[in-house]
Amino acid sequence: LGGPCLFLADDVGWGGGRESIEVFARVLSSYVDVIVVRAKAHTSVQDLARYSKVPVINGLTDHSHPCQALADLLTIEERFGTLEGQTVAFIGDANNVARSLAVGCAKLGVDFAIAGPKGYQFEPEFWERLRKEPDARQLLATEDPAEAVRGATAVYTDVWASMGQEAEQAERQRIFAPYQGDGRLMAKANPEAIFLHCLPAHRGEEVSADVMDGPQSLVIEQAENRLHAQKGLLSWLLVRALAGSSDRGSSHGTHRNHSHTKKENSPGDLPGCFGFLGSRLRSVEQLADTVHEERSDREVQGFFHRAVTEQNR
Repeated sequence: LGGPCLFLADDVGWGGGRESIEVFARVLSSYVDVIVVRAKAHTSVQDLARYSKVPVINGLTDHSHPCQALADLLTIEERFGTLEGQTVAFIGDANNVARSLAVGCAKLGVDFAIAGPKGYQFEPEFWERLRKEPDARQLLATEDPAEAVRGATAVYTDVWASMGQEAEQAERQRIFAPYQGDGRLMAKANPEAIFLHCLPAHRGEEVSADVMDGPQSLVIEQAENRLHAQKGLLSWLLVRALAGSSDRGSSHGTHRNHSHTKKENSPGDLPGCFGFLGSRLRSVEQLADTVHEERSDREVQGFFHRAVTEQNR
């Protein structure tokens, strides 16, 4: 996109106790136009967003991974030309990646199934929220991987031990052994099904090498789409912030104070690869929000419609 970028590691005080999150957020957001943050604790990102004067993008937390879900759904759209009629089957732990993918599927009318052992499923309250989404279709939780992938057009796995669960690695390998994405499981899915993984992958654990490196695997294209989806997200947020400042002056300091101004977009307001969305997309935050990931309005319907043919690479 041509803009400068700062990388701030742990030594700047983020989450380390050197400074409160409130002060850190207020100072940092006076320097920059957008903050992307990866954190172990979801509550830390919520607090950062609460005090920041600029948009905060959840790059990864223990609770959710919405940026990954954007790329995942874009990859499915790219492969099949539409999200309509697609079914995503997630095999394994109901972790942060699965949570955001489930939210995205429910908001965009994609069937979603997850198979995992008892005790490693989503909480009932989460399913209740998903089912309240206006465009939610079939939502399935099962302990049987074969049931989950039946008819699926995308089969997805992730590591069995996510961040902060390293001490459980050995136990999880034993518990999740029946939930490997291998050739036998892929054969039970739709014949045109693709295989997805957010990477890095552990061949021989959650996925077999023949599936990971086979013709149905789109993991490389999926990883590439992290770039394109996040370019669109950044472009949209920046244009939104600048548009909000146009009525109050163009100074760098002025637009920050109004970066969260709500504005109904016309097609020209949405740049680059999301320009085709026009007024159908009122707020990308409905799918990629840091705090309110489960909000139940229709504003992201059609988010990836025709994304392949009109994205800028």
